[in-house]
Amino acid sequence: MNEWFKNHFVPEACRHLSGNGFQADAKIVLILDNCTVHLSPEISVKDNDWVLFFPPNCTSIIPPMDMGILRALKCQYESEFFKEMLSFLNGGETLQNFLKCKNLKTAVWSAAKAWGGIPTMMMKNACHNLWNETIFYEDEENVDTDFKGFQISKEKA
Repeated sequence: MNEWFKNHFVPEACRHLSGNGFQADAKIVLILDNCTVHLSPEISVKDNDWVLFFPPNCTSIIPPMDMGILRALKCQYESEFFKEMLSFLNGGETLQNFLKCKNLKTAVWSAAKAWGGIPTMMMKNACHNLWNETIFYEDEENVDTDFKGFQISKEKA
């Protein structure tokens, strides 16, 4: 896990941030549940990037938020699957031929397309229940915090 954090997560997160216009020294935080197989806190810091752990016994708070996002992902995936199937069938092919064309690669691409179809607002609202006082804003006036992009709020985004 430590190798993954240093060699994969941090470089990929840096590429994502630079590709979206963030400064090179932007802070990166990976938040994990308090599981013993995850990184040890001493090893989980690299430059401006670190790992935070949920306190013990709070993982049960997360599943209701996951369920909303997973439900949306499944709906998007099914919608894409049926659109593809109908297009295939309207082209004169059989259902058996359509199913023969499906494999792990096409399933992964379909899942990625479905993930891209989940609205950003849904993701923000799902996270709001976890950190109900901290959400992202573009307006950063009067913000007294160490994290660029965070601002205190009492209502959902």
